[in-house]
Formats: sequence, structure tokens, C-alpha cells
Amino acid sequence: MKLLEIWEWDNFKDEDMLKARYRYNETYMPYMKIASQEFNFEISGWTDGSGHMVYLVEYESAEDHARAWSEDEFYEKYVRFCRLIKNHSRRILRPPLRVQPE
Repeated sequence: MKLLEIWEWDNFKDEDMLKARYRYNETYMPYMKIASQEFNFEISGWTDGSGHMVYLVEYESAEDHARAWSEDEFYEKYVRFCRLIKNHSRRILRPPLRVQPE
């Protein structure tokens, strides 16, 4: 079963915080590209231009999701990224099931 994570956050308007996030992304994004191959997921990023970001992270399976998030390096890099953004939320969704009322 595939899983979809939706990450949403706002970027800081402060120039120093923006610079810090961009510096971190120089190593974080290449790592995520490698991790996406290792843990079988795809990422796409979206924005409305206001500084609000939405990232869709689609995992091939629940097992791939569990492997990624149980990896210390993966989680550590995510935590460091979250320190450089604000109002972050993360939702995990699965494909719908048709459950008829009884």
C-alpha cells in the first residue's frame, strides 16, 4: 500500500533565517535525493509564492516509509530542517477504502 506524506510550512521572512535554511539545503536536498532512491519515495514541492510551502512525499509502501523514518540519519536531518522553518505540519495519508455502511 502506498503512503503519502504532506509537509506544510512557512519560510521565515528574516534574511538570516532564510540564508541558514538555504545553506542547510545545500546538503539536505542532495541527501533527500539519495534517500528517495534508497527508501522508494518521490518528492514534489509546491508554493503559492507567499513563503508557504507544500511538499508531497509519496512512498511506494508503508514498509518503505517505516524504513526511512526508523533510520537515525534520515530523522536527524529532518529535525535539523524543521528548526529552520516555522508552522510545520506533517500528515500521513493512505489510499481510500470503500467501506459500505452496514
